Amino acid sequence: MNSLENDPDPKKQAAPEPEQKLPCANGVYNSCDLFKERTEITICHNGECYRLRLTRKGKLILNK
Repeated sequence: MNSLENDPDPKKQAAPEPEQKLPCANGVYNSCDLFKERTEITICHNGECYRLRLTRKGKLILNK
């Protein structure tokens, strides 16, 4: 028996993989996956930050 198999040191144990949701093959993302419980997210593009907001009526607004 290998002594490393029963090693209680948590640093030597593999960390669990984070759950990842991949986009569809055509790069489409579901807004529920992006917003989760939030109503606003920030998107950075070419050094600029944009705010994408979800309104009470379910519309999307993008502001620089």
